[in-house]
Amino acid sequence: MDSQYNKLLDKLMNAVKDTQMEEEEYKYFSSFLKDKNVLVFGSGRDSDLYRHSVNNGVIRFLENDPTWIPNDASDIILVNYTTRRDQAFTFLDDMLRGEKELGIEIPSTIRETKWDVVFVDSPWDGKHGRMQSIYESIRLIKKGGDMFIHDCDRPIENVFSTIVYGKQNLVKELTKLRHYIIK
Repeated sequence: MDSQYNKLLDKLMNAVKDTQMEEEEYKYFSSFLKDKNVLVFGSGRDSDLYRHSVNNGVIRFLENDPTWIPNDASDIILVNYTTRRDQAFTFLDDMLRGEKELGIEIPSTIRETKWDVVFVDSPWDGKHGRMQSIYESIRLIKKGGDMFIHDCDRPIENVFSTIVYGKQNLVKELTKLRHYIIK
């Protein structure tokens, strides 16, 4: 990690305190980004750290809250989630029976890119759950890609990631961050 990365990480850790990922989780995730095409569900205080970590690849963010999208950010795309947290397990039952798809509308450029790394860290606004992000992420990652999900200690994130990504694909679990390789 270079000195600019360390400055960004220190600044981030001072800003977020214990409200987002731990330093170990940021370092672990960032170590996978260098020459990759990276898709992040969510943007925020950690976006600059991720941008800095991607050197020869492409990074894009899918964000549902316009207040997290600066006017000059060309790499953040506004998306709309249509599900609510309280519907999560009904959607899970429907999805497992093949009766419901949980996709979201995203630009074709996102859908057509071969994503080496996908990180699900959104939405979290108290209203929406990450069911659609998890469902959509598996459709966007390339075979052999690295899938990360944050807040896997929460019931929805835990159950959906385990079912959609598969226990057999779990590589590592840190405090609240899981890493899967999708085969």
